[in-house]
Amino acid sequence: MLILDILILMYADDIVLLPQNAKNLQEQINIVKQFFEDNSLNVNLGKTKIVIFGKGRAPKKYTFYWGEEKLDIVNEYTYLGIKFHRNGQMNSAKASMFQKAHVALHNLFTVFYKAKINNIDTLNKLFLSLVNSILMYASPIWGVNFIDDFEKFQTSFLRRLLCVSNFVPSYVLRLETGIQSIKVNFFKALVNFLYKNIFIKEETSLNLVCYSQIKTLNGTDYNYNWHKQVEKLFKMYQMENEFLLLSKEYLKQERRNLIAKFAQNSINNDVKQMMSNPNLLQLAIFKTHVTKSKQYTLNIPWHVTKLIQNVRLGLPRIFVNAKTTNLNGIWEIWETNEEKTKYCELCNENKVESLFHIMFECYQYISLTLKYLQNFYRETPTKDNYLCILFKDENMNVESLNNMYHFWSEAILNREFYYEHFHMNPI
Repeated sequence: MLILDILILMYADDIVLLPQNAKNLQEQINIVKQFFEDNSLNVNLGKTKIVIFGKGRAPKKYTFYWGEEKLDIVNEYTYLGIKFHRNGQMNSAKASMFQKAHVALHNLFTVFYKAKINNIDTLNKLFLSLVNSILMYASPIWGVNFIDDFEKFQTSFLRRLLCVSNFVPSYVLRLETGIQSIKVNFFKALVNFLYKNIFIKEETSLNLVCYSQIKTLNGTDYNYNWHKQVEKLFKMYQMENEFLLLSKEYLKQERRNLIAKFAQNSINNDVKQMMSNPNLLQLAIFKTHVTKSKQYTLNIPWHVTKLIQNVRLGLPRIFVNAKTTNLNGIWEIWETNEEKTKYCELCNENKVESLFHIMFECYQYISLTLKYLQNFYRETPTKDNYLCILFKDENMNVESLNNMYHFWSEAILNREFYYEHFHMNPI
């Protein structure tokens, strides 16, 4: 009698056969079919598919049958919510999970607008519960190669939440809001996966055997080697030694310390990038801590918080009166083939229309400056220090921040009035 070893994965009513070759697969199918018939079990042939893993095009010479029924050979298949493609890469899984997360994010912003939530911590907790949870689903399996895409997704959420420009770096948004990088969430999931699903198992377990075999595939392309991808992630955050120490005993004792070190290294990288950015010299001076900035701790309306965040960045772009206004100075940053002026068109001083110009230079706004920003104006601010003056710790109070909002609300209305009545074309 033929004795055939069948490597099979089972979860609930799902079964996956893992043969070594085509002949072996057909033999396994025949045995499973006989088992089903002997036990009066039915199979859903509509969901029964075959994926032949390998590089290049799928071979067309193979056919497989369940009895007399021909089985479909497909390029990818969704198993337990994760798409597996025949090429061995996880791009399809990533696209599927990110699409679901984008839908959840859209629904989340609908909740934000209706609930009128003003607290950054509450907003972030909702993001973590309703969106991050989707992205993190089985992420240690499919997401190691896409960790930067996780961060881009979080950055797009923060930019939309705060109504800031795409020019604002992700590390600035994290430092300003005190929100940790989503990479930390992923790393935590990865470390727990390594411990609970690989190292904690018996030495003969399938998980550990597979992991040990992957480690020996030194010549394998990085894109196809999960172990190499994990190693690269550890090295990116100066944790090469910790990677070499990975084991059941080490993770049992050091999981929390590993995650804490990764989180701290992530913050250190953010600070380093901010300090070295020549466009953020003033922010680097008055941003003296890595916890969330004071405007997020004060009892002020969310539209005021967003305006303050815009001003703190120093870019010629303001979100006020429920819309974004790009000042002419934006053309120093944006590249265009059109003829665009970067200068203020409301005065004849030939000055770049920047935040500083409108708040402290342009005579068209001087009455608003004296009305709302008189305390700052007395300190004779310059374009090189005005943000440091505006956001000194003693100036970060409800009255000052509300006054700043009122200044910009009326200043933009005045600007729009001039453009409308003097037939100008604001950007």
